[in-house]
Amino acid sequence: ARKRKSLNPGSIVHVTSNTVLGIHTLSPKKQLNKLVIGQLCRCQKKHGMQIIVVYVASNHYHILLRPRHQTQLSDFMRDLNESVAHIIEKLYGQGGHKFARPFDQTELLDDEQVMHDYLYILANPVNDGLVEDPRHWPGVQSASELCGGRAMTGEYFDGEAWRAARAKDQSVKKKDFVVKASVELTPLPVDAHLNRYQRQRLNRERVKQIV
Repeated sequence: ARKRKSLNPGSIVHVTSNTVLGIHTLSPKKQLNKLVIGQLCRCQKKHGMQIIVVYVASNHYHILLRPRHQTQLSDFMRDLNESVAHIIEKLYGQGGHKFARPFDQTELLDDEQVMHDYLYILANPVNDGLVEDPRHWPGVQSASELCGGRAMTGEYFDGEAWRAARAKDQSVKKKDFVVKASVELTPLPVDAHLNRYQRQRLNRERVKQIV
């Protein structure tokens, strides 16, 4: 694995991951969306990751994150990509690598860069001609929630809790360890002083500029 530079404390990072050969293995589907969001929730909880904005296209995804350090970021991304690869294999029976290479990351060094990439991620499905409004993208996206709409809610299987319970009682059922959860979004630093409704109103204005 390639060695990555240390991050500045408190920096925001734009990460991107692309599917092998650009194949559309992440195309929006209700079950896929639910499970991918579920893994985002699980990885966020496990690694304590701050997530600012998310967009999952058909053959790649973008996330703006605020990790504490490089190790946390690398562990989160490895866990997320392995989990998403497992989902694709389970749903479609496709073995082998799902992502083309280790994830790409860009450390954003000031508020201007952060805002540029934040808007870029929000606008991605619009700029690609897929929808007229980022909130209308039927795949995984945080634009809706950021503007006051539906939350990013999914589900995941808590294998660790199931194994611990099964060690005591062989009759426990896997379905009882499916966890429903929502991604917790961290505000942009420039918006941190605003309340939730003020941030939603501001994000709706930002989306108007995009569309």
